[in-house]
Formats: sequence, C-alpha cells, structure tokens
Amino acid sequence: MSYNWIEILRVVGWLALAIGLWYIIRIAIFCAEARRYYFSPKERLLLLKYIMKKRLRLSGFFRSKSALLQVIAVVSGQKALMQEHSGLLERLYGAYTKLEHQLHSASLAKKQTSGKSSTESLEMGMILTVEFTNGCRKNAKVMGKENHALQIRLLDEVDEISDEVIVYFWRSDAGYRFSSKLLRKKGLYLDLQHTRHIQQYVRRAHPRIKLDAPARFFLIPAHQQANYEIERQAAGFECVIRDISEGGAAIIAEGRGQVGLHIKLQFRLGDRDLVMCGTTKDVYYDHEYNQSRIHIQADRNMPFTMKEPILAYVYAEEMNSLGNC
Repeated sequence: MSYNWIEILRVVGWLALAIGLWYIIRIAIFCAEARRYYFSPKERLLLLKYIMKKRLRLSGFFRSKSALLQVIAVVSGQKALMQEHSGLLERLYGAYTKLEHQLHSASLAKKQTSGKSSTESLEMGMILTVEFTNGCRKNAKVMGKENHALQIRLLDEVDEISDEVIVYFWRSDAGYRFSSKLLRKKGLYLDLQHTRHIQQYVRRAHPRIKLDAPARFFLIPAHQQANYEIERQAAGFECVIRDISEGGAAIIAEGRGQVGLHIKLQFRLGDRDLVMCGTTKDVYYDHEYNQSRIHIQADRNMPFTMKEPILAYVYAEEMNSLGNC
C-alpha cells in the first residue's frame, strides 16, 4: 500500500513539474515578444499582472486586439500608474497600432477582390484629387451619384480637361485611387464613369477619426521651436477640426492655405485642452467658399500627455464595444 502512495506522489510531482515548466516557457515567450515592443522588465511584470487579473491568454497576447484593448483600458483608468509608468500605455498603443496594420494588410487583397469597393460608395462632400493626362492635378468634391455616373465639382478652374483621369482620395485608414472616363463636363462639374476597381496606394500610419470641434492655430516662425503650452492670450486663427489621429489632423480654415507651414493647433477634446504642432502637407482650396481643407502632419516629438487623449478618442468605439460584451 505504501508503495502505491509513493508512485502516486511521484506522478503528481512530475505533473506539477511539467505544468510549472509549461508556464515558465509561456512566460519566457511572452517576455521575448514584449521585448520586441521595447517594454522594460518592470513593465513586463506589470503586463503579466494585468493579464492574469483580466484572465487573458498569455500566449498570443500581442496578436489579440481584444486583449490589448482590455489591458489598455485598465492601465489608462489608473492615474497613479500613468504618472509613474506613462511609457507603458504608449507602448501598448504602439503594439495595438502595429497589430492593426498587420491585420489590415492581410485582409486587403480579399477586400479588393470582393467587388464591394465601388465609386458608388463614396460619401457626398468627400474631397478628391483629380489627375488629368497632362499631369495637372485639381481638387474636387463629390456632389452626387445620378445617371450611373459619379458627379464631382472642381474646386478651381482648369485649362485643359482630358477624357481619362486618375482620382485620389483618403479614407480613415489609407489613401485610395481609381481610373475613370469623363462622360460629361458642364463648367466646373464633371460626370465620371463609375468603377469597381478602387486600389489602395498608401496606408495611413495612424487611423483617422471624424471630429467636429472648433480650434485655433498659430503660425510657428522658422527660427522658433514648437512648444506645447496652452495659449491663453494670443488670438490665433479660427478653424474647425474635421478628423484627427495621433499622427495629424484635417482642419477647415478661411482663405487659401499653404503647404509647408509649421503651425500650432490648439483645441479641446473632452475635458482636456490639447496642443498639436505640425506641418501642413496638403491643401484643398475651395474657390467658391474661399475655404481650405488643410492636412497637418504632427511633429514626431509630440508629448504623450497630448497624444493619450487623442488615442483614447480614436479607439473609444472599440473600447466601448468591449464593455458591452
């Protein structure tokens, strides 16, 4: 009888050892993956703590959008932890953004062959860039989709219009383009043939989310360094933010904008006053309304204290969906 107990204890001991080794291997793999995202040893221990607390799978943590968002929600909700380990949240967002890029690239070919991408899906008022065969580019706006044609209005005069064009436009995730034929021209209004062959030609580094918020911007002289202090006295130029991400924003402002200006954009998001400094990269001028849609690329040295509320806003919908599960 005593011999049987010894055998049982021996088997239990081997099982415990095997389970222990299994967990050690999983933790080692997790730490190796976390190191690739530049998490410090202390941050890796904090991640392990929150993963265990939320009862998430350790293996594949950095390949699960749901798991990453759950830990981001926990970390961002703890202000004391944020002050001590602000880099932890920044690197979590970085891992999430990288995963989104990977998943998007994997599904891109499927989307392009599904036949669902069509010019009929373009929203009214969307800004386009039309390239003619002579190389001339003009900005335009989607005005309608009647008579089996895409109706657009050029925002400025053009000397020569070709029968074939290439049209470029941006969505929240990327830049797209398609080729089309001119069906009819009346003044600044063009009717283009619908097509289902829309191609992505550039991927946004950071997804953009629509926003309708008043803002002010200030010109930064070439000799002056950008600062992220809130301007209380200076008036600045009034504008409206139309979309935003941690990597930039699109604004609507009066007059004709210019490319290459270094500006300071100041706005309120939720209960926070924020500043984004950046360079104007694209300008779409509407001659009829004397307005410019200006795309700003944010400076890389933007403090995370300014980025974090923007990231929380960009991913708010996905965060909320987790809470409703």
